[in-house]
Amino acid sequence: PNIVEFIDAFQERVFNIHPSPLPAERGGGIYTWRIIQGQRHVAVTIHLIDEGIDTGGILLHKRRDVPIERPVPRDLMLATNALYAEALREFAGRLKAGERSFPVAAQDDGQSTYLPRLCTEVNGAIDWDWSADELDRFIRGYSYPYSGAFTFVREKRFSILEAEPDGTGAHHPTLHGRVDRVLPDGSVRVLVRDGFLRVRRIRVG
Repeated sequence: PNIVEFIDAFQERVFNIHPSPLPAERGGGIYTWRIIQGQRHVAVTIHLIDEGIDTGGILLHKRRDVPIERPVPRDLMLATNALYAEALREFAGRLKAGERSFPVAAQDDGQSTYLPRLCTEVNGAIDWDWSADELDRFIRGYSYPYSGAFTFVREKRFSILEAEPDGTGAHHPTLHGRVDRVLPDGSVRVLVRDGFLRVRRIRVG
């Protein structure tokens, strides 16, 4: 059956749980997009399924901030899983108590955003002309549990899993992405547009 027939067969009682505060952040790649944009919240929405993508009426919604200064996707995933459990317990509790008619809030399409899915192997290429903060957020967005944002040095691919801004200073664009020095702890300081990026962990290949 098509999606309409499937929904009709269950009398429009087909639900989904989505890891965002719908109608914002419809779609996929949510954890990476959130980190790249400098956001640290997690959210879940239980909503009805309709013919659209994450567009059905909202039955239950929860949101909270993550108390981690520089999260990676794994941090947001774990926090979201805890919020999933909380939301599902509440939803199931209402059903167990005999509640059969839930208020349904229609989504406001005018407030909606859609995030396309991402593939690290395609979308994770580093642009060294970005600022240290932009690079930090981008690298964290493709970090654990993903394989890491990547760059090339003499045609060899390096995926960066851990890095952080490390001082300020203006550098000519021809210097962006060049290694400034290898530090005593084995980390590498790279010149970027507005200072330095300290690379702490990489994967080769």
